Amino acid sequence: MNHAESFISIRGTTIGNDAAGIDQGVSVFIDDVPPTGFGDDSPDLYDLQSVEVLRGPQGTLFGRNVTGGAVLIRTLPPSFMMAGQGTFTYGSDNLMEGQAYVTGPLVADTLAGKIAVDLRRRDDWLRNITLHDKTYGENLGSVRGQLLWTPTSKVRVLLGGDYLDDTSSGKVQWLVGNFQPSLFPPLSYSPSETNQGSNARTDKKIGGLLARVDWTLPFATLTSITGYRNVKTRVHFSTSGDPFNSIISDPVTRDDQISEEIHLTSPADQRLTWVAGAFFLHGHRAYLQTVSFDAAPGTRLNALAQLGVPSLARFLGPYVSYANQHITLDDEAVFGEATFAFTKTLKLTVGGRYSHESKAGHTEVFDTSVTNPNLSTGPYSHDWDSFTPKALLSYQPTPELLLYASATNGFESGGYDTNGTTNAALASAYNPEKVWSYEGGVKSTLFDKRLQVNLAVYDAEYTDLQTRNFDPISGNIIAGNAARGRVRGVELDTSAAVTSWLNLGATYSYTDAKYGRYLTPNPSGPPTDNSRHLIPFTPRHALNVSADTHFRAPGGSGVVNIGGDVTYRSGVQFNDANSTPAFIVSKSQYKGLLNMHIRWSSDNDKFEVALWAKNLTNTQAIINNADLSNFFDTIAEYSAGKIVSIDNWTNSRTLGISLTGKF
Repeated sequence: MNHAESFISIRGTTIGNDAAGIDQGVSVFIDDVPPTGFGDDSPDLYDLQSVEVLRGPQGTLFGRNVTGGAVLIRTLPPSFMMAGQGTFTYGSDNLMEGQAYVTGPLVADTLAGKIAVDLRRRDDWLRNITLHDKTYGENLGSVRGQLLWTPTSKVRVLLGGDYLDDTSSGKVQWLVGNFQPSLFPPLSYSPSETNQGSNARTDKKIGGLLARVDWTLPFATLTSITGYRNVKTRVHFSTSGDPFNSIISDPVTRDDQISEEIHLTSPADQRLTWVAGAFFLHGHRAYLQTVSFDAAPGTRLNALAQLGVPSLARFLGPYVSYANQHITLDDEAVFGEATFAFTKTLKLTVGGRYSHESKAGHTEVFDTSVTNPNLSTGPYSHDWDSFTPKALLSYQPTPELLLYASATNGFESGGYDTNGTTNAALASAYNPEKVWSYEGGVKSTLFDKRLQVNLAVYDAEYTDLQTRNFDPISGNIIAGNAARGRVRGVELDTSAAVTSWLNLGATYSYTDAKYGRYLTPNPSGPPTDNSRHLIPFTPRHALNVSADTHFRAPGGSGVVNIGGDVTYRSGVQFNDANSTPAFIVSKSQYKGLLNMHIRWSSDNDKFEVALWAKNLTNTQAIINNADLSNFFDTIAEYSAGKIVSIDNWTNSRTLGISLTGKF
């Protein structure tokens, strides 16, 4: 997996396009502040307090609407008790991490502070057989500070700021194929080697500010959450991952946004509880994409250009393509949610959110080949409105058993892509995505709370499901809409305290994710029909099994903990056409990815030593794939079904030792 990117997928909804005019169906919220987008969702949080994954559409609360799910991350607030923690880690390929936070009072009972730092570096470790060196190292650091002011017992003010600087090697592309192209030197298809003729570089700077005020009133708590985010990234990488640098990308991202949420929350100790509020967001996004093309002589693209195919004439020689997009985004919403307890065991929650979103901007697309027209849109804009209701009925006959059923509506605004071939196409927005998700389940604890079993069954019905597809000619990801889609599945989560010293756990999910009616216009023939195809990146089966045991250390000093987890996952499709070759699908399976740790903790919990292994079995699975055979094959090889694709793999085995001290 590229540490320069984070791909989050929940119930068939994923992300994968960082164009300025495109939103994501799954989002990460840090301390209730939404990110700017694709490049603002991989923070380093040593002061982590909790992570909550909310599956399915979140159309009522939690900032902006999301259709697939939300990941809520919360950090430790400043404390009025002096405390701190630090960890030093050494691992594979000279991995070194220094992490620490300290918190405590600045003014007794009135003002507390916290600061957290995270520094990480790792040597380049991935062999580049073309350049005869190594790449894919890490070099980044982050700092996060917060102040907590409590002028009265009824008012809490939290102020914070964070900054991350990442100059790691960045984005790497691997190659996988079913033959050796005759026009290229021998290519390596090993996950431990890359063939790219230019190593990646990253310069990422992300910063933000937070202001949260909680004011306890006689009838409710008034909360204001103000967030500011700023992202500046410059990346250089080989899109084609080949020795000749057939496709080199140099994208620049410049984002900034301010968000504000104000809500009232009723006291929890009453029969009717409620939340009501408003949300505002204003942002500017710019994505400046520069891509250099140089199809090797004799490859299919170059050969067809030599034969006079007009649409491919630009591949007669090297050229540079530019696609610059500037978007202004505004989002206003009002929301409310109420829960009424008919009895102590039966509760009904209803809620709704009215959203108004608008996007305005301009796009310029041009290249140096002189075979394509220069495109430049004037200002364009579009508005979308949506009401997203929610209903949840829960029945809890005993403290150990909860039954529930819900119907939730979600909405994701439309957007603008940068892959149009006319000014009108560039200025035309694709449609918003809407979903109705129906879910029923049970949460239970059994045998004196020694066994926990949670089961959920769901059915999500999408209208105008937004899609992301890789174009093997331009090397870009193209956004659009499928008419319909559905995602149905079952999720089972169990954990058991088998004995006083042994805990076991297992999670299993079955996901049936398919498009409904999905026809894409084709200028040269009948429309492409992807109806009833599997939705990409969605495994049908996924299983994780974990075990953890603890006992007194030999000699009676401290506690030893030994644990691990292993993951299995079925293969996935990587495109809407479901044309991913079988040998690629087989390599996308997780066949027993094992993580393990051995940890010793002192009796007073002040010191800890941990030996750990990530992917101990060195299970390598493809997590992203795009067919680039056009840039590798001759016409004859392409006609014979010979394939070369670019891929991303799961991280290889990493071993390490971590020393932690607390006070």
